[in-house]
Amino acid sequence: RARGFFSLFASSSTETPSSVDPDARPPPRPALKKPHVDGRRQFSDVPDGLASVERIVTDAQVRTFRDSIRGKLLLAPLTKGGNLPFRRLCVSLGCEVTVSEMVFARFALKKNPVELARLRKHDSET
Repeated sequence: RARGFFSLFASSSTETPSSVDPDARPPPRPALKKPHVDGRRQFSDVPDGLASVERIVTDAQVRTFRDSIRGKLLLAPLTKGGNLPFRRLCVSLGCEVTVSEMVFARFALKKNPVELARLRKHDSET
């Protein structure tokens, strides 16, 4: 038996309680070498992606969009359940701006009926 621990094999143990160091600690863990996840690159090696990409939407377009939805009741984008019947129900309850579910472009380009159904909109939707 070791101090505070009982084992079925205590009688066959070669260590006596006096040979066990009560202050023994596991070996220290090695420090992480690099801050990047895969360990191959430093953050300084990663280029600023947004600095080199041309802006698709201008500041004027963003302001116009913000002005067009200001003060309106919005239906937040939904992952599931944001289909056309649900959005029409929300419009009938007073929602002024609706957003469809996320559409996978690859399936929409292949004319997948499920993806195309997500793209449909009613005349009452903005």
